[in-house]
Amino acid sequence: MGVILKVLHRSEKLKKAPFRNLFLDMEENIHIHYRDLRIELSRGEFEDIVNTFTKQSAELMKAIKDSNYQDGVLPNANHEELRIWTDSRLENDVVYHPHRISLEECTDGFHLHLRNYKLLLERDDFHVLVQAFKDLDLDAPHASTMDEIVELLDANDLHYHVEESNDGAFRLTVASYHEPKIRPILVGIGMDRTASGRTQTFTKDALKIVVDYSRDRADFKEHFVDAPRTVTPLTTVLAARDKAPDPNWLNAMKARVLDTFTLVANADGPLTMNLDFNAWLYDGLYDKVIFPFDPAPEKTDIKRAYRDWSKFLSSVDMYFVKPSKVPFNGAKQKALYDSVLKAVNRTAAAVPAISKIWIMGSALNGTMGFYKSPFIHSEWAKLASDVDLLIEMDDSKTFTPPEDWTYINVSSTNGCAIFHIGELPFSDVFGHRKEYPNLKYFDHLIDAYVYFPAKGNKEKKDAFLEKFKARPVFDRADEINLRTALESAFGSTIERLQKLDVATENDLYEVSIGGRNNILKVYRVSGNYSSTQLAAHTAYECQLVGAIKEFGGAVAAIRKTTDGHAVFEINGSPAVLFEKLDGEELTPPHYPVAEAAQALAHYHVLQIDNDVKLDTDFTFDPTVDIWHVEFERFAGESEGDEKLVVAFDALRQVHTGLKETYGRISGQPEVRQVHNHGDVQPRNFIMMDGTPWLFDFQNAFHGPRIFDLVEGAIEFSWGLKDPKDNDFQRYDEFVAAYIDATVLSDAERDSLNDALKVIGTIKFIKEVRMIKGDAGKNNLRRRRALDLADFMRRRLTLETTA
Repeated sequence: MGVILKVLHRSEKLKKAPFRNLFLDMEENIHIHYRDLRIELSRGEFEDIVNTFTKQSAELMKAIKDSNYQDGVLPNANHEELRIWTDSRLENDVVYHPHRISLEECTDGFHLHLRNYKLLLERDDFHVLVQAFKDLDLDAPHASTMDEIVELLDANDLHYHVEESNDGAFRLTVASYHEPKIRPILVGIGMDRTASGRTQTFTKDALKIVVDYSRDRADFKEHFVDAPRTVTPLTTVLAARDKAPDPNWLNAMKARVLDTFTLVANADGPLTMNLDFNAWLYDGLYDKVIFPFDPAPEKTDIKRAYRDWSKFLSSVDMYFVKPSKVPFNGAKQKALYDSVLKAVNRTAAAVPAISKIWIMGSALNGTMGFYKSPFIHSEWAKLASDVDLLIEMDDSKTFTPPEDWTYINVSSTNGCAIFHIGELPFSDVFGHRKEYPNLKYFDHLIDAYVYFPAKGNKEKKDAFLEKFKARPVFDRADEINLRTALESAFGSTIERLQKLDVATENDLYEVSIGGRNNILKVYRVSGNYSSTQLAAHTAYECQLVGAIKEFGGAVAAIRKTTDGHAVFEINGSPAVLFEKLDGEELTPPHYPVAEAAQALAHYHVLQIDNDVKLDTDFTFDPTVDIWHVEFERFAGESEGDEKLVVAFDALRQVHTGLKETYGRISGQPEVRQVHNHGDVQPRNFIMMDGTPWLFDFQNAFHGPRIFDLVEGAIEFSWGLKDPKDNDFQRYDEFVAAYIDATVLSDAERDSLNDALKVIGTIKFIKEVRMIKGDAGKNNLRRRRALDLADFMRRRLTLETTA
């Protein structure tokens, strides 16, 4: 579960364990005896253990058998970690002696009591324990030299090699199956970490360690000298029918074969290795394919030899076997889907003959991920999930495939032509490119089935789309309808129309009309309000923007239709045409914090000074109602993440009285009510001539202005894409700059921490929602949630019991 950061004491002076029993007994309470350990339990605690152990042990035994798990790092040096969390939360607290530590001499030996645990020791072993505690030096520093770190690696039983480079740095090569250990060890002793691809660099003062990984067990053969070794014909291993090979192992083996063939094919001269698969051997200890010596390699037809190998794989049903896939988290799934839409948009715009594009498979289902071994299919090596599209063509238009499209063949399944039309990048977290350096890899390959109505079978195509529940993501008819609607609304010819690649659930387009550049927003989602209120809130948003613009506010103007309307309709959805702000986006970590806070204050002051009168029906009530009820649900779903459990435990004190706190703020006359922007974050500002301009008022509501203030202070304390940019010192900078620009009443100043309770708790829940299913991973959303919770604990002096 953990790694050793400092060896406080270690010796081999204990005698052989005298007890070999595992039994239960019931006296004044219930005992579990395991060798020299006794655990003292109440009935409720025992029932917890029985219930959990029964379920978890069954799951673990199945995993042990399915994977043919072997103990320790020998002989199979397991890389995989498996933790089973079924019913892991114990309902009952420790009942017997929850705070006790006791050392006792008894009739049966010496006892060490720690809470409800008892260790029974004989006199000699107890003397060893006493001496060990005498020798402890808790204040001794962590390892700081390379020799001390080597001792620490040995204490953690790592397999590694270390050598000193000419520049004074140390290069540390670690067995890949120990990769999960090395980072927490070096970071735990205070080293700073930077990463470039799979290589990591750790520094502390003058010490620099460059860490890389090797999957080749032969690199660490000194650790395998006592392990049994078998060398078997590879065909025998693959043809064995008693147990199908692990798909990750199979694809890794196929990758090694393809890498070798590629090396031979690209060599300047013949290489002396036998490429007849019947002659290959498999070394089970070092997990290697052995290619025997060939005295006459010039006679080998490389392509034919690889075809023969492929035919053999087909004969044993191993030609097309996918390795295990590690799914991306929810935020990454969405980002990839957005990237697919961007690529589709570029593709559709570039090829006029395309009439419609459908998406299916992993990208549609949210199951995109990367492979634990390269996925080898024929001569292709894939690192991550494909993106599957079906493209319908318009036969009335000439089709010329773009240069980056590669024709493959015609699918027998649906009669469509198959093209590879592009890739989305992937970082190769497992280092496959280094391990198999001769392969040409695909990242997220974009595969397209291209349907030509004149040549294809419509029934087959439609059945194929129905089978995979495909979704249309581009329709040329929509673009034509959009142009028609815009030209009708504004009485001018559309000079340019381009969909924008922006992470939003609404549709955004850049539109040139009448010589002016605009941003068209077609509203698809209603934010924190019922979808039935989407049109009404859009009208309210436009009225608010119009009023602020009238009084000189730095906001994007709205271009009205020929009949004077700000909001018009496109395919049943409300739409607004805004002027395009040509400026610079705000980028972390050097945000213009003061300028943004002052711009927000100016936006509020304009309303107060000019007594802006708008509908006040849209309040913050629905937001509080929606997210208040989600707190416990996401707390329950986060039980496997210790740090989030602590965060929820602290914020539960705030959540308990959240609605009362909200009501107290809103009910004070001295707390100024304005039309809040509702989404004060860096991406909703544009810098123009040194002034931040606000845009995107879709979450506007009427309520206490300090809600906008606190939200802006939180959002500007976070980074954008890198959690290292989170810095809650900016919170106070934002608040101070706002107060410099406008006067807060005493009631507003006194309510700032209450506003933090309301806004902070809601934003914390929203961030946790985005990491659902990724408990324990140090991703952006998790770090944002934890950093916010930590700030709230300190600012609001919240206590934790978790």
